[in-house]
Amino acid sequence: MILSPNNTVGHKFEGARDTLGPLKTTGRGIGIAVLDSGVSPHPDLDDRLVSAISTVPNSPGTTDFLGHGTHVASLALGTGQVSQGRFRGVAPGAHLASVRVTSGEEAQMTPEERYAAVVNGIEWAMENRQRFNIRVVNLSMGYPLVHQEDPQGHSYFLDPLGQAIEEATKAGLVLVVAAGNDGDGPGTLRFTPATHPDVITVGSLDTMGTPHDDGDDTVAKFSSRGPGPGKGQPDLIAPGVNLMGANVAFSLAEGANDRALESSHRLTTATLDELHEVASQVIEARGWDREMLMLPAEVLRTKLLAKIDAKPTAWFLPNGHPGYLALHGTSMSAPLVAGVVACMLEANPSLTPAEVKDILKDTARPLPQWDANAQGAGVLDASAAVAEASRRGTRA
Repeated sequence: MILSPNNTVGHKFEGARDTLGPLKTTGRGIGIAVLDSGVSPHPDLDDRLVSAISTVPNSPGTTDFLGHGTHVASLALGTGQVSQGRFRGVAPGAHLASVRVTSGEEAQMTPEERYAAVVNGIEWAMENRQRFNIRVVNLSMGYPLVHQEDPQGHSYFLDPLGQAIEEATKAGLVLVVAAGNDGDGPGTLRFTPATHPDVITVGSLDTMGTPHDDGDDTVAKFSSRGPGPGKGQPDLIAPGVNLMGANVAFSLAEGANDRALESSHRLTTATLDELHEVASQVIEARGWDREMLMLPAEVLRTKLLAKIDAKPTAWFLPNGHPGYLALHGTSMSAPLVAGVVACMLEANPSLTPAEVKDILKDTARPLPQWDANAQGAGVLDASAAVAEASRRGTRA
């Protein structure tokens, strides 16, 4: 295992709040339910966690073996304790209800069981919303819509999560959802719950490592786009590239990154005489196309390093593992918005889910040269959204 709190060479990474600037509220008193792969113990989250359950069939444990749910939760509301506040979440005053709806073993579950786990998670959040003051639900996940045909042979899509989403929204829950990471082609936003009109669907912004310079911002290449079924496009986009979040020791995310760091180190330090052999071993281990070995040595090195995409880590946990790991994806963008929503609701608890969405879209900053299928209303403006939420509360 490669451990280094300063393993940042060649990487640009950001903390959740760094990307958004200062906010006047912290989400204090607002509950955020994170429906994901569970949450493992982490100093940034331990005193924020008020409930942890699992809706995965025959898997009652709430530990996060993937390392995904813990990372997501920390971006929304982590305190940043391990980093002395450097990598705190957007709404560190909010509290967390972890609902484990996936274990990473979907191959062993029927499609019906997968959908049911998420539906049951949404229903749990509804049933416990008053107990834990749950106002926000984050879903950094996606499952295919169900294709069906009517007796006349007309084709249509059925959303297995649709009824639960509608009921949750009517109950006052704001559902924030990742758009998906299916790339920059048209029509790649096609999975539930991102396609449902009642949720806030979040794509990813790439700040190019300069969160306070808007001039080079772009829609992240991996971020799913419309047109598509349901709403057809994201509602807005938020930073989602190399965001530092809580790391889980021995998780699949950490293990994959350790292997990537090791391969990157070998490629970086290999001499020109050693490079072909090292590159061959890396390519074979990952099942990549061996035609890459025909490239000139330095071109080969550069391409492989980019393809491996090793992520930086930072600080240490008491167990000696990194406290933080940088990840990217719309899974990371959604909890930034979920945290902002918690801050908005602290400022104005009377806001409805529809009003929250309207404010987020009305205050978003459109990116020049990008259409709505890629960015929706534009880039999240957290400060403006919280200010508008507060203004509406004052007006009322």
